[in-house]
Amino acid sequence: MPFVHLLAPKLGVMALFCCSVGVACLLGDPSYALADDKSAINGDGRGAPNQETTLAVRFSGVELIGNSLYSDQRLTRLIASDMAKPLTFTDVQALAARIETYYRKNGYDLARVIVPEQAFREGKALELVVLEGRLGTIEIRGNTRYPDRYIIDTLETSGLERTRAFSLGDVERGLALINRRSGVEVSSTLRPGEVQGATDLVVDVDEQSRITGALEANNYGSENSGKYRLVPALSLLNATGHGDQLDILGMKSLGDGDAYFGYLGYETPINAEGTKAHVYGFSGNVAIGQDFRVLEIEGDSEGWGVGLSHDVVVSSQSIVNVGAWLEGQDLEQSMLGITTSKDRVRKVRLGVSIDSTDLQGRTLLSLDVHQGLGDRLGGMDDDALLSSRSYARADNDFTKLTFDLARLQRLNERWLVVPRLYGQYAFDSLVAGEQWAVGGFHSVLGHPASAFSGDSGYTASVEGRYSLLGEDRYQLIVRADHGRVFVRQPYLGQADDRDISGAGLGLRAQPWESLELRVDYGVPIGSETGDDAYWYGQASYRF
Repeated sequence: MPFVHLLAPKLGVMALFCCSVGVACLLGDPSYALADDKSAINGDGRGAPNQETTLAVRFSGVELIGNSLYSDQRLTRLIASDMAKPLTFTDVQALAARIETYYRKNGYDLARVIVPEQAFREGKALELVVLEGRLGTIEIRGNTRYPDRYIIDTLETSGLERTRAFSLGDVERGLALINRRSGVEVSSTLRPGEVQGATDLVVDVDEQSRITGALEANNYGSENSGKYRLVPALSLLNATGHGDQLDILGMKSLGDGDAYFGYLGYETPINAEGTKAHVYGFSGNVAIGQDFRVLEIEGDSEGWGVGLSHDVVVSSQSIVNVGAWLEGQDLEQSMLGITTSKDRVRKVRLGVSIDSTDLQGRTLLSLDVHQGLGDRLGGMDDDALLSSRSYARADNDFTKLTFDLARLQRLNERWLVVPRLYGQYAFDSLVAGEQWAVGGFHSVLGHPASAFSGDSGYTASVEGRYSLLGEDRYQLIVRADHGRVFVRQPYLGQADDRDISGAGLGLRAQPWESLELRVDYGVPIGSETGDDAYWYGQASYRF
């Protein structure tokens, strides 16, 4: 949203003030006529002296008009040291500016302190009018499915209250909370209120399409379970008018092997303060093909999760989200029809994430702690014999930390660089579904998907995108990755840590807004874990 910088002209006409990010500001500046005297101050927002008022005058005191946020005593202390000496009109303007600065330092960006028309003579009290920027009416435009009351409730939660002074920060925090909800995007404008000294807030609502989706085809899968995959996705935005969202995601492999996956998730705001409730469930199956088909190796998985999250808006450019989840996952593997392992994970996950934007780019950080609940809620027994890593005594009594740090850095008009570091640290041996894996397009280029896995691990990558033809629709992509895993209790002959590196070159094209094409060529750096080079392709259509 744009910056709007406007300055205050003369009394009796509209005054425009310097505004913060995303808010166009228009404030009515009333005309004050508090004295009818030939020596009265006339003119602009701080008064303008005539020839009779250019000399220094000793005032008997100061009379403040219009202040409610701060007492007369507090504001008078700001200028008390100067009131004991003779003051020129320029000095009086400086005193008004000092009080105005005090308001603005405390977040009241719309506050103005003016010198009204008055007698300017020895022994008279100096009159200063404080316009604190009180909120008038709130007008909401453009919404048909998202009710006015949700917008007003959120703005009031952020500190806006009719007839009281407010700051641009209050407005921005409220708008940021609303923009975190599904299917709605809001912006605002300030305009002069009908009541003298008040400012009205106009909120424009852009409601997105209720149904969005995508169909993607790629070759990011495993050779044994199906390299080529179809990935359909569908989202219902603001389906009930509460800013909620329903997500449906699927995946089906093609070719050798067989794999499918289905996901259903729903989230909805539950108050005006930024709290949401979440629930999800998923189910999937993998059947190994190629040389292992005769062994009838299969894996079935299903899981669920319920959680609460809360947004804390630090500013319009910085949002902190905290969340608490209860999650479960069952993973069963079999060979020749006989169950070889059965993991039942039940855990609590607590997390915090930060999304911060500045003039040069954007920083994303998330930290989560995962705590297994043992045999509670149907979790697997301690030292379960059917654990996928029973030899390491891995079960549902575990603790691990996960992290993800990324920076989107704009170097110039054409170059965007994205460094990223993400991974996990485990305090205990983990079952297969909780381990960290490296390798593949979404991890380390030039290696098979999930080439290695371990209890702890990390992936570090840096990707550079160069805009071709002077626009982001066509980009040249260069990328380098490194991944490493650590095993707490390796089996006989297994290394306790492995690392791989890779690099690649790619091209991304978006010939139409709804169609995206991408091709990448990746090679291993150092040791090889599969082929000496890999081609990756993706086509995605969005609607």
